[in-house]
Amino acid sequence: VQDVVVLLVLVGATIRVDGLPAANAVTDSQGYFILEDVPAPVFFVHIDGSTATNAPPGTIYSSVGKAFHSIPGTSAQVFMDGVPFNIYLPPMAMADMTALSPNVDTPVGFGALGLAELGELFPGASAELWERTAVIFPPNSAVNEQGAPATSGVIVPVSSERLPAPLPP
Repeated sequence: VQDVVVLLVLVGATIRVDGLPAANAVTDSQGYFILEDVPAPVFFVHIDGSTATNAPPGTIYSSVGKAFHSIPGTSAQVFMDGVPFNIYLPPMAMADMTALSPNVDTPVGFGALGLAELGELFPGASAELWERTAVIFPPNSAVNEQGAPATSGVIVPVSSERLPAPLPP
């Protein structure tokens, strides 16, 4: 038996730079993007996976906001604490999405596909623990960059090797 690791490259994901729309980019067929003429030393980006054109059937990719660091006059891969890293976005199963109410608190837990994935990630853990896990969204508490309220939410299990970025030391 051989382990096979597949890295799904996000094609068509949109990268938006706060306050600098001329620097925005879209990932190419290899998942690469270049942000040019960005401010130093730190700037903030939103990586919008929902625009990716190659999400697995029945899924959509998440979005994440991150601070990026740059050094004037150089080109570099994104890094944290001096270590370069790749950005991973988990696919979200559309069937696991919960509609968010604009009027009352909405509990959002793991959906059926997320529970199945947790069973694979943590085979010895009790499923009851994951079934009791929820995030409570008060009305209109989750908003996008333009201030529009989110209409759905989901909790997505993510392997520690596939976090969107390394955890701080």
